[in-house]
Amino acid sequence: MRKAAGIWNFYKNNSMVQDGLETLLGAGVSAGGQALFTDMTPEEIAISTGLGIAGATALRPAMGHAGYAIGRPLDKAMPNAGKVNPGMAMLVSPGSPQAIKAWKQMEPGTMQDAGLGIAEAKYNQNFKKKDGTERGFLEGTIGTFGRQYGDNVAQLGVALATPKLFDNIRGDERQLEEIAELEEALANLKGGV
Repeated sequence: MRKAAGIWNFYKNNSMVQDGLETLLGAGVSAGGQALFTDMTPEEIAISTGLGIAGATALRPAMGHAGYAIGRPLDKAMPNAGKVNPGMAMLVSPGSPQAIKAWKQMEPGTMQDAGLGIAEAKYNQNFKKKDGTERGFLEGTIGTFGRQYGDNVAQLGVALATPKLFDNIRGDERQLEEIAELEEALANLKGGV
């Protein structure tokens, strides 16, 4: 149990690990979808997965920083934005201080432990600055959205674009194969007449 707690704390307190695991999960979903719904070869799926991981790795922090930059002036313009119902904050901004407060007010048990752990992990990643100070509600929330969905945008874009890209690359090869098959069938017909 101590080892599991140590692993969980490592995940909870390390945004790079959170990003990496969540990106790998998205890569697995993308690869599975391509395997099921396209005629891509395993090599092409591997290339697409690698491109998706690279795009997600770049876009996730960039979108997070963009979200923080958008949210910072909004917090100044709307200083009461963080005065939301803690239960609503659990849905809208799962890592916010308000969401953590809501989880702490729940009846103790497995559900509270899991929810509070995830909320604290997202708080550490999106609401706690490197210097230890806390971001405002909108800065952290919009940054969370950018960080959580920026990698999905990149992976989805790559997953949807690469089948068409590989079809275009393979197009000439397929046409040559079809021509060769037709020429062979024509030769067989001529030889059989």
